[in-house]
Parts: sequence; C-alpha cells; structure tokens
Amino acid sequence: MATKSDSMETQPTKAKFSSMLSPEKDSGSKRLKSSRQPTETFNVSNKDLNGSNFLLEELKIALKPIQSAIQNFSEQFADFSKSLKQINDSIVTIENKILALEVKTDLLESDFKSRDKTVSDLQAKILDLEARSRRNNIIIRGLPESYDNKNLLSVTKNIFETLLNCEASSKSIIVERAHRALRTKQDSSTPRLIYTKLLNFQDTFQILETAKTKKQFIWKSHKLSFSQDLPAQIKLNRQKLAPYCADLIKRGIRFRMAYPNTLSFTANDKRFVCSDPKDAKDIFLKTFKKLPDTVS
Repeated sequence: MATKSDSMETQPTKAKFSSMLSPEKDSGSKRLKSSRQPTETFNVSNKDLNGSNFLLEELKIALKPIQSAIQNFSEQFADFSKSLKQINDSIVTIENKILALEVKTDLLESDFKSRDKTVSDLQAKILDLEARSRRNNIIIRGLPESYDNKNLLSVTKNIFETLLNCEASSKSIIVERAHRALRTKQDSSTPRLIYTKLLNFQDTFQILETAKTKKQFIWKSHKLSFSQDLPAQIKLNRQKLAPYCADLIKRGIRFRMAYPNTLSFTANDKRFVCSDPKDAKDIFLKTFKKLPDTVS
C-alpha cells in the first residue's frame, strides 16, 4: 500500500518535472493556441465587415434623397444663374434707355425754356400792342348818366375843350367814339365810366397832362377825373406798385410811373428804376430799411 501511494505521488511530480524538462512540448502547445487565436479574430472581422457593408448600403440609400436634392438645387441654381444673367442684361438695357430718355429730357427742357421765353416775349409784344391801340383813349369818371340822352360825342368834346380852356379853339378836337362801360348799371350814385377815343394822340397827351396839373376839374357842377386807358395786366402791375408810390409821397420823394409800369425815383443821391414789385421791395429794404405799411 505504501508503495502505491508513493507511486501515485510520484506520477504528478513526474509529470511536472517532465514538463519542466521538456520545454519544446510546452512551446508547441503555446504555438497551437496562438495559431487558433488569429482564426477567431478573422471570423469577427468578417462579421464586422458584413455589418459595415450593410450600414454602407443603408447610408447610400439614405443619401440618395440628399443627392437628388443637391442635383435639383444645382439645376435650380443653374436656372437662377441664367435668370440672373437675363435680369442683368435687362437692367443694362433699361439703364441705356433711361440714359437716352435723360438726354431727350434735357433737350426737351432746353426747348421748353426757349419756348417759354418765346411765349413770354410774345405776350409782352401782345400787351404792348394792346396798350398802343388804347393810347388815344381817355377814361372820364363822374359824369352822370343823365347825359346819355344827349350825344356823348359832343358832350365829351365840350368837356375836353373846357378842360383845355378853349385852347383847342384854334384846332378842332375830334372824338371818334364815346360810350359807357359795358356793364349793367348797379348804383345811380356812381355812374359808369365813359371811354372815349380821340383821333390825334397829341390831343390825348395834352388833355391828360392838363388834368394832372389841376387838382380838380368841375364841369357844370360835376367833379370829373381823367385817366389813361390801359390794359388790365398793366393796371394790375401798377396796383402792385401803388403802395411803394404812396410811401414815396409820404417821404416827399418825387417819382415817375413810366409806361407801361416802370417806377423810377431818386433817393440818397441815387436813382432807382424797377418794374417788378419784388425789385421794389428789395430797393426799399436796402434804401429805407423799411417796407410800406401795406406791404408784408
């Protein structure tokens, strides 16, 4: 029995010693193990590769809409670029047309200015012709309308001869026409004006100058006044200058209203001439440092 136990104890020990004494066997077993490990790793890599291929296919499928959208965007961008080029070409065309229109506009403005000047000159000439056609006319104020029953030509002729103190006895004053203002009678206390036309301008000028020298003229107990017949536009222009004339009278400055509506006077040893109210306003501000009371 003792022998058996000894033999049993010695077998493992021998095996250990045999393994220690035979390293070649042990290294061979290790090589066998190591040769099996790469086989297992290769199998895992194939599995992962198959999974990666599957994911890649899914990614490709997922990217197809994006690729399609990008392609559509590219096509749309190409169309947009084409449209943008067309718009740029249209803008260039429009700019050229605008430039041509600006040139035409400048020419038209220049032409209009020239035409405006021509129209203004023509209006001035027409106004001058109208005034010259009235230069033999004299307006009489204050004659009652009861004299209309008589011949106004003879009545007005007698009035003019009386005004001139029979200076016209050596020559006959010829009154071509005489009539009341062409409007309805409104108030008997204010008789309508009488418009007369004389044949000779010398008689007209003499009558008006004589009327200016006399403060008042009484004919058969009627106070009469005389004035030159002027176009409405000239009357309006003179009315605009009337406040400046009244102010000159207050200052004791002599002035002259020349035809058609030119105001001239001398102040501070300097002569001033104006026909436009704006010019008169500037002259009064510079000369008198003050405007007439009725001018703002």
